[in-house]
Amino acid sequence: MQIIQNKAKTLVDLLRSRSENQPDKLAYTFLEEGEKEAGSLTYKELDVRAMSIAAKLQKLNLQGERALLIYNSDLEYISAFFGCLYAGAISVPLHPPGKNKSLSRISAIAEDSGAKVTLSTAEIQNELEKDFANDGILKNIIWVDSDEISNKPADLWKEPKIDSSTLAYLQYTSGSTGVPKGVMVNHQNLLTNLQIIDKCHPHTDESVMVTWLPIFHDMGLIYGILLPFFGGYPCYFMTPQAFVQKPYRWLNAITKYKGTHNAAPNFAFELCVNKITEEQKKTLDLSTWTVAMNAAEPVRAETIYRFAEYFNECGFKLNYFCPGYGLAEGTLILSTTFKDHEPAMKKFDDDELEKKNRAVIAKAEDNLSKIHVGHSNAIEDTKMAIVNPNTLIECKEGEIGEVWASGISIAQGYWQREDATRETFKAYIANTNEGPFMRTGDLGFIIDNELYI
Repeated sequence: MQIIQNKAKTLVDLLRSRSENQPDKLAYTFLEEGEKEAGSLTYKELDVRAMSIAAKLQKLNLQGERALLIYNSDLEYISAFFGCLYAGAISVPLHPPGKNKSLSRISAIAEDSGAKVTLSTAEIQNELEKDFANDGILKNIIWVDSDEISNKPADLWKEPKIDSSTLAYLQYTSGSTGVPKGVMVNHQNLLTNLQIIDKCHPHTDESVMVTWLPIFHDMGLIYGILLPFFGGYPCYFMTPQAFVQKPYRWLNAITKYKGTHNAAPNFAFELCVNKITEEQKKTLDLSTWTVAMNAAEPVRAETIYRFAEYFNECGFKLNYFCPGYGLAEGTLILSTTFKDHEPAMKKFDDDELEKKNRAVIAKAEDNLSKIHVGHSNAIEDTKMAIVNPNTLIECKEGEIGEVWASGISIAQGYWQREDATRETFKAYIANTNEGPFMRTGDLGFIIDNELYI
């Protein structure tokens, strides 16, 4: 079914094709408390749900308007996300604030995005209704409870006029200042990034995603939810709370469903080593796991070694680890280790790094310098450059500078922030005028075609 992905210009094209060609194939299964199957969606069922929700949004004239998505990580979240795509509305993935927590971030994002509607469930609306009514911005926003929309409106859906350049959603990121900025991600950005990831971490007919990542987060949405949809393989998912409360649930689900793909921040792998007991380990079979992407926060060599050693008896191998580097401004992934390649881990002299801004391999007797984890270099059309942040001239190999990136995966900029967009997304190398590049704000260096952050 590779031809389906290649022909699709939007995510709507892709789901419509999967619904037509693979209607009964399992797309998503939600694991309540990380253990019990509590509902699933085939591609046809997801297509119908998306049309039904979209028909409601179209009735409200919301094409091109922003829609806040406030859900827990569940099937309704996925349906609402695709419903917005089917309506040509620009979704803004968020999460409920939790008990006794302020709505200030949601309010700031609602104001910045100019959101006209909030999509959620009746239960969450009941919880937040009073607080929304007391907020100067949120009180003016329409509520739509997607879980109360039947499938009947699907017949009223009209395919929106969208193309690869149409914005799919806004991924809000606090940035270094703490002010929310909406990264504009279009359909081409998404499909390109998904294609890149799928080539680095390829799927087969036996592939299965098992994830607990939050859907409102870029890695949870793109790697956890959209990647298996792009590849046409099933996804089993649980809430982040279910994983954090009991990390065994994640590895047990991988065992049960023969999971092959997933991603998590470094802390999650550390948590598994610290919390999963020797007795629990005896029940695990991790031999089907072929891609464990470690990303979204600094990747620690110590964690990779500890996890691989601790779960070796369960069939896990070191080369299953695929360190990744990216950020919302790059849609998601900018670089990652390829499947079946052992992660590059080298010890560099700390003094040289800190005092001379350059990477030099540490001497054998150096027991103080730490091991750094490589993330491979740019992949597919993405170009990476290490640039001196002061002179804006490209660094030589091994010199430390700011990581810059260019390519089709790079997002369109920040929503309604021309100055910030120009500063971050329109950078040029001073002496060659090569660009535009997206400035990541992260420092790193490249040696032997490996990017180290």
